[in-house]
Order: sequence, then structure tokens, then C-alpha cells
Amino acid sequence: MKPGLSFLFSFLFLLALSCPLRAQVISSDIDLADTAQVHVLETQSGDVLIGRLLEVRNLRVRFRLQAGGNVVELALSEVTSIQVKGARQKRRKSDGPGLALYNLGLNPTALSLPAKEAEFTNVGLLYNVAELGITDGFSYTGGVFLPFIVINRLKVSIPLQETVHLGLNGSLFLNFIDLETSVTNFQATLTIGRPSGYFNLSAGYGFLFDDPSTQNGFFTTVGGAIPLSESWALLADVFVLIQSPPEILPTLLASYTFRKNRLDFGFLILPGLETTIPLIPYLSYVRRF
Repeated sequence: MKPGLSFLFSFLFLLALSCPLRAQVISSDIDLADTAQVHVLETQSGDVLIGRLLEVRNLRVRFRLQAGGNVVELALSEVTSIQVKGARQKRRKSDGPGLALYNLGLNPTALSLPAKEAEFTNVGLLYNVAELGITDGFSYTGGVFLPFIVINRLKVSIPLQETVHLGLNGSLFLNFIDLETSVTNFQATLTIGRPSGYFNLSAGYGFLFDDPSTQNGFFTTVGGAIPLSESWALLADVFVLIQSPPEILPTLLASYTFRKNRLDFGFLILPGLETTIPLIPYLSYVRRF
């Protein structure tokens, strides 16, 4: 096996072993009957809310804001911690409260973007897409691969357990220059973990949009994210088109998150090139709204 692929598959093996199944940090000092308490809620996207926890029920959190008194409702999976204001907050460095890695370099996960939130992604200036959380379990992604390919994707996310998610999505890559080469695919994804770190496995089927009987194929992906700190993470993903011989496209990235911005940088690995380590630089920018 070539050195680049050997290193990547070793990384994925370690990723599977270290798959994060951490629970949210909800302080045992919180007393809902104590109306004098003020609580601090942190989200996976890095937002900090100050007010009072009202209840946690059916994997949902209701929280009354101190400023204005409005009540907000969040998915429990979006909450990193809830503490009593002024109390010392204990958190392992690897918990990564600012990390919200809803998608890998090339492939979606089964994690659901929260309702009414959006995420814009640019890869190498040419690939530009925006994902909108329509509900907590349903999102739409649209964009362009310059100059002429329009991208559309619908994703349904189903939480099987608190840290186990099933995703179903369909994508259409519409080529306006040559409509006969437009491609669509359907994909099922299993993600184990949280937006700050997870193991991701998917399988799907793709075909030409105007003729599903030709140029089609099954594919699978395996990868995930390992949080290193509150801002840094490692991402890896391997796309495999199942044919003879199989076509393999791995990515290995470092990810840096600051506030609602994220930079991913690293390499695409093209095993078919006749070089020792066939690497192509990868750079993307992600912005949460």
C-alpha cells in the first residue's frame, strides 16, 4: 500500500477506536426550584446564552434568556454544557465546545443542522454551497460548482439514540453545459458521536440523471472527526466507488474553528497518480449563520 493511503487508513482505525460518545455537561448544582440561580448555556456552535434552564424533555432543552425574557428551545445534541453562572466549569480539553463539524471535506454526515441555522461552504473558490436547517431533522443544500454545475441536496436526519444518527439524502448535480452528464445519487449515512467529534459511515448509489441504467455505481465512504482542542480537529474521509478496480478518493484535513468561522486545510490523495504520495492541496472556508 502506498505511504499516503497507509497513513490515512491507520488514522481511520484510530478514529474508530476513539469515537466520542461524550454526554453533555449539565451541572448537578442546577436547582430549577431556586429562582435566584442564573445559568450559562453553551452550544456546539460556540454561542453562550445566559438565563435560566426551564426543562429538558424529549431530547429538547427550553431556556429563558436573561435579556428580554424570551424562551428558546434547542435540540439537546446542540448543547455542550449548562452551568450555574459563577461556578467553576470543568471540561476536558478534548470536548471542543466551539466545534460544530456537520460535514466532512467531501461528504455529508447524518448530523442535523439546527432549524433556522445555515452554513456556507467554499472549497477552492469553485465549489460554493449553502445548507439551511429547515427543521431540526431536515435540511436543504444548494449551490454551484463553477462554472456550470448546480448542486441540490435534501437530507433527513433521524436520531436513533443521543449519539447515534441515521441520515438519508438525495443529491442532484445538474450540468447545464451537457445535461446528459448530470448525476444524481441517494445515500444513507450512520454517524456515531456529536458535531464536535464522530465516526461516519455511508453507502449510496449514483447514476446519470437522464438514464439510470448506464454509468451507475454503488459507493461507500468512511471517515470522521477527532477533536484536539476547543478550536482544532482532524478530519478524514475516504470515498470508494465500487467497481473493478475500485476508485478511491481520500481526504485528510486539519480544521480550525474561530467563533462561527471554520478553515479546513490539508490534502486530497489520488492513488491513481504515478507518484510516491499523490497529494493535491485542499482549502475550504465554512461560515455558520
